[in-house]
Amino acid sequence: MKNIVEILLCLLVSAFFNKSMAQDYAVVARQKLKTDTGWAKVISFLQEKHHAPVFYYNNSPSEILDSLKFYTPRYVAFVEEPKQVDRELVMLLHRMSRQVDDDVYSDYIWGIITGYDAKAALKLANNGVRPLTIKSAVSTIAELHEAKWFDRFAWIDDHQDGLCGEKRSIKDSVITYTISPDESLQKFYDFYKEYDPDFVVTSGHATERNLEMPFSHGNIKSKNGFLYAAFPEGKEYLVESGKRRVFLGAGNCLLGNVRKNPNSMAIACLGSGNAAAMVGYVVTSWYGRAGWGTLKYWLFNPGRYTLAEAVFLNEQDMLFQMNRWNSNFNQLNFPYSQSDAQFQGEMKKAVAAIQNQLGIENPTKDQVGFLYDRDVLAYYGDPKADIRLQEMPEEEYKVDFKVKGEKCIIKIKTRKNFNMNHLKGEQFKQEHVGNLPFSYFFPERLKSPRLVSKCSGDILINEDFMLIYEPNFKPGETYKIVLEMGL
Repeated sequence: MKNIVEILLCLLVSAFFNKSMAQDYAVVARQKLKTDTGWAKVISFLQEKHHAPVFYYNNSPSEILDSLKFYTPRYVAFVEEPKQVDRELVMLLHRMSRQVDDDVYSDYIWGIITGYDAKAALKLANNGVRPLTIKSAVSTIAELHEAKWFDRFAWIDDHQDGLCGEKRSIKDSVITYTISPDESLQKFYDFYKEYDPDFVVTSGHATERNLEMPFSHGNIKSKNGFLYAAFPEGKEYLVESGKRRVFLGAGNCLLGNVRKNPNSMAIACLGSGNAAAMVGYVVTSWYGRAGWGTLKYWLFNPGRYTLAEAVFLNEQDMLFQMNRWNSNFNQLNFPYSQSDAQFQGEMKKAVAAIQNQLGIENPTKDQVGFLYDRDVLAYYGDPKADIRLQEMPEEEYKVDFKVKGEKCIIKIKTRKNFNMNHLKGEQFKQEHVGNLPFSYFFPERLKSPRLVSKCSGDILINEDFMLIYEPNFKPGETYKIVLEMGL
């Protein structure tokens, strides 16, 4: 009876709102929040902003899966109190996103809207209203040392102890210098204050309550929804200007795991860090495909994808490869335990499951790693927020997308400066990610698209995106892809 009522309400909403808007977005929340004044404001804000229906559940988000199957939104926001958010919720939401239809791919882009309290959650939702273009960054990884993506950039190196680097303005070259390793925490604190970054990207040791500097020289910690540097002489809260920013724990363990605790690092990034979005692992990270893959998709398609789209496309790439290894691969779930001390036991169980259930006698590190990473990267923020890296000065290719009746025509026009190595990702974190395919997120959802033209390379066509593996693109050429749509 409950599902019938929800479907009837959904029909009324579809009749009331413009059809294209009504099929675009949905808000999901626990029934209890409906009568909580503060959290109800968060739900209403998203509902009004996106002209979206709201689906409520009592115990588990899986209760509204039938409504999502009927409504088929392209974006879903899950509103929840921090005391309800943990790794099990994140894993559940990943798996739910693949259950709307019968294929192995995710059927919508989703994000969690939460915060230290309802006021902080509303701020997170509001931070996704206006577009945010990323032009400056502070980092604790060495791989971005070219700084070509940013006008201003500063980092503490995680490959050479004591090495730092800065690009102080768009006109300046990158400079590097060494500091005493004991100064690393102070340097990060100063970089954060001076550069006031749009983007904070990190790797290295972390937990739900701390982010270590490279080589364990000090910690950024969280308390009562605020980020602070834990200096020996006392804590100093990170200096905030009030600008919006984005956090990505590309290689950090556990940084995205709220663990039902409002004092977690993720919650502090959202609140005192004034995040428009935060992305991080909810488990110990050892393989790294989900985090580093997200960063690679974002960096090497600058301006083309929002952060949420980069998370989404990287995941679909993983799902495609897993499905190619074995058509039943995505039916397996990694056997996570409750303790990091049981990690070796988890790995043995995962290998045994792949061997026994899929018949893969000697699973590779990639196969075990993909299974481990598939469902454990959390995105906090509005999944439709327009958060992008700034475009690079010289665009190497352009994509034209046109729908004519029951056909969709996609033209990929490479410029004379096109470089296939750039498209593949320039060997960035190759040990974790490998070569990128050509990727394209459709500006609108297509209905049951199928390829009717020839295409070089292994191609995946879905209602929301296209991936072409090992395309044979040449500079100064036009490649036409024709899709037919139907029931």
